Amino acid sequence: MSNSSKISSEDVVEYLKENPDFFNLNPESLNQINLKHESGDAISLIEKQIIELRKSSDQANQHLIQILENAKRNEKLFLLSREIILGLLASSTIDDTVNELESYFIKSFNTDACKVIFFSEDEKRFGKERITGPDLATDLFRDQFKDKDIIQGGISHEISSFVFGAKAKIIEAAICKLDCSTVTGIFAIGSQTLGRYSSEKDNLFLLFIVSALSKFIDRIIISESYAKGNK
Repeated sequence: MSNSSKISSEDVVEYLKENPDFFNLNPESLNQINLKHESGDAISLIEKQIIELRKSSDQANQHLIQILENAKRNEKLFLLSREIILGLLASSTIDDTVNELESYFIKSFNTDACKVIFFSEDEKRFGKERITGPDLATDLFRDQFKDKDIIQGGISHEISSFVFGAKAKIIEAAICKLDCSTVTGIFAIGSQTLGRYSSEKDNLFLLFIVSALSKFIDRIIISESYAKGNK
């Protein structure tokens, strides 16, 4: 038989798939099968099948454990999201809304620092401690937010001091742009240790919370402006 007509391993596998009763019809061929255990010892076909079934079972069990762990994590995030949204719904002012969210993250997530900062000169509406000049903020974050809505990982001393204050000693953070139509700003959580908010961490939950916060802020500002215009 020429090399071009040799039967490949794939051909054999395909043939056995199409003829599952091959070994029943040709039992003598079982004597020609050479199977080895991982230890190197020869084993029977049945022993080999049992080993493979155990491997498949272990893989299935591991996959099931991962599914259950993900489901448990998703349930926890859902409950946390519900608590946050209900707290925001009960807030009627921007100060109440921001205080509610900052306090929740510090107490429930044990984050070392949590801040909402508005890029505005409107001290009366947002409070003196929550505003910074738009020009200064733009210069600091222009490159950071150039092609993304969230910064994760280690941060410079300049950004740490600007967002959290020098005394907070924050070296890693997740900083999100607010998605408001009425004002620009950021929501930030920070850590005094590395690894908690690294860029590899999932940020879907955080982005959802920031999106919800932004909508509540817009609602309050629009309502206040409407009420002021009708006085």
